[in-house]
Amino acid sequence: MLTRARFNPAETQLLLRFWRSASGYWRGASALYAWLLVLTLIANVILQLLTQHRLNIWNRDFFDAVGQKDQSALLHQTFRFAPLATASIALAVYSVGARMTLQRSWRAWLSNRLYDYWLENDRHTRLRFIPGDHQAPEYRIAEDARIATDLPVDLTIGLLQSYSRSPRLLAYSGR
Repeated sequence: MLTRARFNPAETQLLLRFWRSASGYWRGASALYAWLLVLTLIANVILQLLTQHRLNIWNRDFFDAVGQKDQSALLHQTFRFAPLATASIALAVYSVGARMTLQRSWRAWLSNRLYDYWLENDRHTRLRFIPGDHQAPEYRIAEDARIATDLPVDLTIGLLQSYSRSPRLLAYSGR
């Protein structure tokens, strides 16, 4: 049974703090580039859906030709397959490239903000006076920025792709 997730006040504050700091990428000087990448990713998901739909139709027609032992229809379907396969592969490659570009761009923006915050007012020098093991804080900043940007992008694209491939949207195309 699914239950609704509840955040305690500390987690809610943490999520709000993250969003306040990370959302500047989507509203600031980089907003046009960020939203352009998002729109191309959405268009890519739609094009992948349409390509998969055409591949399903091709699959039906190909096996109809095999079942009917129609050599001319089989040859015709063979030639139709190459552009569909090429389009599917190209869209998959572009999707990975655009997703990684968005993640890198957002991560670079967030990392720069975090490093600026870390270096201002000599915060980095005060670290040695705080008890605990604080080795390589710059690595921690970089890793936290990577996790904070990569996971939301992957989750959003995954949800969009899952929704676009839901059974009600991929009804079999009969004649």
